[in-house]
Amino acid sequence: MHDYVVDVLGAQNIVPDALSRKEEIHRLMGLSQPNFEGSEEIQKACTNDLEDSLNFLEKIIPEALAEFAEDQRLGRLSRNLQKISAWAEFIGYAGSISLKFRDLNRISEDEKCVKSSIEIAITRVNGCEEEKERLSKLCEKRMMKRLSVVQDSADALMALADIRDGGGPFQGPLSVSLAGMLSALISTHKNWVSC
Repeated sequence: MHDYVVDVLGAQNIVPDALSRKEEIHRLMGLSQPNFEGSEEIQKACTNDLEDSLNFLEKIIPEALAEFAEDQRLGRLSRNLQKISAWAEFIGYAGSISLKFRDLNRISEDEKCVKSSIEIAITRVNGCEEEKERLSKLCEKRMMKRLSVVQDSADALMALADIRDGGGPFQGPLSVSLAGMLSALISTHKNWVSC
């Protein structure tokens, strides 16, 4: 049985020097297997094999633990980089939202000016088709800006969920999924309109 196991291990290169150990054991045992006169030497050979196995384990376990620790360290680094990225996204969305509110105020002021121009043109019985067309474009632009604010707010909510690891109100999986779906729908609508 021992010969068969050693042959298999040696043939598979699982234990590279298994065949040389087999030959050593055969030499110690003599030409025939029933010859047990060298049993002390056989025990020494088996003890050496056991010691070699233990030495192997003593070397591989610390290496495996060191690799595990490195993976843990890289995992922490990766999580920290993800948090930094999420913070950068969140700040970017907050800045974008504030700029879009500023744009909405400007659009609202432009609409008021165009509406007053239309009222003046109507009282003077002048043509105001150009102003009506401009007002229509401003209304459409205002709607798109409002949709952009909603989209950025949904994206900011997802970034905030990444920062807080999904903890906190409105940051559970369902809320984040709905925010993602809302953002995707608005993006689809904006792309559709621009085509």
